[in-house]
Amino acid sequence: MSSWINPNLQIDDFNGMVRLFPLPNFVMFPGVVKGLHIFEPRYCAMLQESLSTDHLIAMALLQPGWEAEYYQHPSIYGVICIGRVVHHAVTSAGRHNILLSGLKRARIVRETNSSVDQFRRAEVVLLEDDSDAHDLKEQMPFRDRLVASFRRFSPAAKIFSMFPNSGIQNLPLGLLADLIADELPMNVEEKQAILTELNVHHRCEQLLKFLGDHRFKGQETSLDDAGACPDDDDSYPPNFSWN
Repeated sequence: MSSWINPNLQIDDFNGMVRLFPLPNFVMFPGVVKGLHIFEPRYCAMLQESLSTDHLIAMALLQPGWEAEYYQHPSIYGVICIGRVVHHAVTSAGRHNILLSGLKRARIVRETNSSVDQFRRAEVVLLEDDSDAHDLKEQMPFRDRLVASFRRFSPAAKIFSMFPNSGIQNLPLGLLADLIADELPMNVEEKQAILTELNVHHRCEQLLKFLGDHRFKGQETSLDDAGACPDDDDSYPPNFSWN
């Protein structure tokens, strides 16, 4: 389950260093809020450091073949999403539930782990959307096609209840594409491809192709079930994804 926040939130005084939280089944997008359940000791340590400093955690997707090296240093994709912890609660078992708000795409320059680190760290550069048309009127044809295709694919999608038509029309096109990508039943590699694509129009084209390819396949898969973490549902605050 997901919600959305102000897409204009920035990362203040960012020093280019992030804590990495790699998962095999989860891709975070800017503008989306996700629930995470943290219990592994190394990630509990990561969370405590985050809460005591900048509240930032960077979500990374593990590359295929991660299983054999999960507790060591499995490969991850180079484009990640930096999020801010906006809510934290400790469970009766001493585990942690957080809400993480996606802020920015970033590209890993190099990992900077030391021998004493319990979790992975990286030096990154922030990434900005690249649009062939920055004027809202020029973007309108893409926006209209994307919204219409998604509405046909999923008439009851949460985005339509959270944003009236006028609100959808005023969203930055890159953010709109990310919100739709988050809701679509793509696999994690497809979602990672959307996260990696900085050209907003190309990102929209990828989504339109997915919508076109799947529209007539008679899929019964719910938008919240496909590619989702085990305990997601439509409640808010959301149930939490397991690490």
